[in-house]
Amino acid sequence: MAFESTEDICANLVSRVHTSLESEFYARRWGDAKTFETIPLISRFDFIKTPLSKRRYKNEEGLVKIVRSTSGMFLSELSISDIEKEEYGVRSARPMVYLSDTYDAMEKSLWCYEHDMVPLIGEKNAAISIVAARKYHIDSLITDAPSLRTLSPFLESMNEKLRSISILGSAFTLSEILLYRRFAQRVRLVLALPETGAFAAAEMSESPVFTPLPECILEYRDGLVLTKLRMLTTPIIRYSVGILVKELKHEGTFCTAFALY
Repeated sequence: MAFESTEDICANLVSRVHTSLESEFYARRWGDAKTFETIPLISRFDFIKTPLSKRRYKNEEGLVKIVRSTSGMFLSELSISDIEKEEYGVRSARPMVYLSDTYDAMEKSLWCYEHDMVPLIGEKNAAISIVAARKYHIDSLITDAPSLRTLSPFLESMNEKLRSISILGSAFTLSEILLYRRFAQRVRLVLALPETGAFAAAEMSESPVFTPLPECILEYRDGLVLTKLRMLTTPIIRYSVGILVKELKHEGTFCTAFALY
């Protein structure tokens, strides 16, 4: 089988999207630009201004979420098959999903089900969630920093370490979350947005180094720019995620490793 370079995959994705009969969302923004290097960046503003029905490139069973941001609200959708391909957590026997956003919690729970795991889904009431986590004997956790804080009493009371904690977010305060290393054999920091899914990860350390997840490529244009190399319901192509990074390592124009400010 012939090897297909990242550049070739990008070109094929751009061609498929440009000629799609399902939506003109990207074609209208790209105009005459047809190569990956020349197409303009997009951002949340483009999603906010365009109804989901006008930027849907495939119709598959999926989950529609409300995304709330400082710029406004919009709808986002990931198909079940695309949720399965995400790398939100680490496989385990008894995972717990405990996230601030209800829609995100539903999506990450679907991810567990697609990988033959039955998750415990945390309640908004922290006390109830802590009692349930003890009874379920959870062995891993998919969470975010605010939710993790509320679980501290449970984590402090554990007799054994969890197999893993995956902390999802678009920014991390290391001075706050480093202390959670002692509660799990492995702690992952996962860069993710509700509308894009996960796109980079790092093992917890005092100086974590992030690398792109499979089928994700990152550029740096006054902030990270994400392309996911799958035909998503709304493809993510040169999407400005607005995250500033440092200590970049490159292969050509693509970032291969970086640290957060």
